Amino acid sequence: MRFVLKFCVSAAGLLFALLLFRHAISEAIHVVIASEPPPARIETAPLVNWEDCGVITTWQPSPNPRRCHMQLTEPVVKAQPIPTMSKEQSREASFWFILAAFAFPLALGAAALISFVLFRSQSAAE
Repeated sequence: MRFVLKFCVSAAGLLFALLLFRHAISEAIHVVIASEPPPARIETAPLVNWEDCGVITTWQPSPNPRRCHMQLTEPVVKAQPIPTMSKEQSREASFWFILAAFAFPLALGAAALISFVLFRSQSAAE
């Protein structure tokens, strides 16, 4: 009976550790993703018809081998500094990452403390 109770408390502690770790990592990543700015809109590149250039079929000469000229265009996106997350978001994300790092020791320590209190009181009663 005692072994079964010890096993159940240990299994519950391990399950709690896994769930706490998963939740903490999920919350931390949600905070980090929410602090990111939306992606900049980029113009689509013009389509080039390569079939008229004779580039697609290298083993057959094309009937009209005209040259294709690529036109270079200026990039639309300008270099700007990346906006960073606020201090509050940074603190919240670091809290969740630290909690995830300590999830296993905290949960297993809590399970050990609970089992110590349970079995100490049982052995004192005997």
